[in-house]
Amino acid sequence: HLKNVLLTCPEERINYPDFGVCLRQYLFEQESIIDTEQIKQRILSQVAEYAAFIKITFINIQLLPSEHSMRITISFFVNLNNSVNSLEDTFTLILDQSGEYETSVPT
Repeated sequence: HLKNVLLTCPEERINYPDFGVCLRQYLFEQESIIDTEQIKQRILSQVAEYAAFIKITFINIQLLPSEHSMRITISFFVNLNNSVNSLEDTFTLILDQSGEYETSVPT
């Protein structure tokens, strides 16, 4: 669900016109005008709105202009059934200019 929030652009989902961060849009911006803090805030607000069971603890955005790509690492907790049990995880999303992405979980 987290990947859906990150990769979906607003107005792509019927009945949810504001859903999504639309990370792909930033791949075509000049590096000098990309505000990574603004992207982080967008991620946090979208996850809070549409995936409230996910609590993000860390976001790192690395722009790779020579490769026309970005690497986003997110650490998060998932609250399981509103109980004291939770799942902690970290993943890295690498998105390139073709719109292709890959995810990896660090070992």
